Amino acid sequence: MKNEGNYALEDVSVDIPYGKKLGIMGKTGSGKTLLCKLMQGLAEADEGEIYIDGVPIHEYSRDALLKSYSYALQNVFLFSNTIASNIALYDPFADREQIERAGKLAEVDEFASRFPDGYQTTIGEKGFGLSGGQKQRISIARALFKNAAVFVFDDVTSALDLETEHAVLQNLARECAEKTTILVTHRATALKDCDEILFLEDGKITERGTFEELMSLGGNFAQIYNRQAKEMAFTE
Repeated sequence: MKNEGNYALEDVSVDIPYGKKLGIMGKTGSGKTLLCKLMQGLAEADEGEIYIDGVPIHEYSRDALLKSYSYALQNVFLFSNTIASNIALYDPFADREQIERAGKLAEVDEFASRFPDGYQTTIGEKGFGLSGGQKQRISIARALFKNAAVFVFDDVTSALDLETEHAVLQNLARECAEKTTILVTHRATALKDCDEILFLEDGKITERGTFEELMSLGGNFAQIYNRQAKEMAFTE
């Protein structure tokens, strides 16, 4: 896919069998979000092909693709409605237990419980009145509530404090244990349990492998992990 004459992604090839946990990391502008969108049919590649179960992605209807993915974004759009309604975007008739279960897994409980109306608290459009981390937790809860075959979490813990992020990631690991999961993050410490990690630079995969393999390589991923691990130890 080209960007002002250059390829935004180049020579990127990855296999994601069902149940795989894929981590994606790289600097801002390295192509992480674009790769996620291509996988879901939300962007089109100028060259190359994407297959789902051996069928080219363009042969699937948009509706079929939307049903296949639970996509949580860093900058989620929230409607002027209740917290519960924003979580249950895909099913306005969902029962309370189902909504609050997703909220609990995403640590929405932590702040929703402080409001007099709890999950029935009305928030402003675009999440007015909520912090960035609170918005991201609703985004995660929305994806968990949808419960599609494939989960894509695109840098959705960037605004969370380390303690909340750790709790959320532990909950996701349990809840998504049997599901295909794609986790995009700037925090290398969040990718330790992934089956494969891709490190992107300028639209290319420069490092790939398991956590142990990338740490042994001693490249950018290992350097970032070691630095972030020290920062976490210092703040504890």
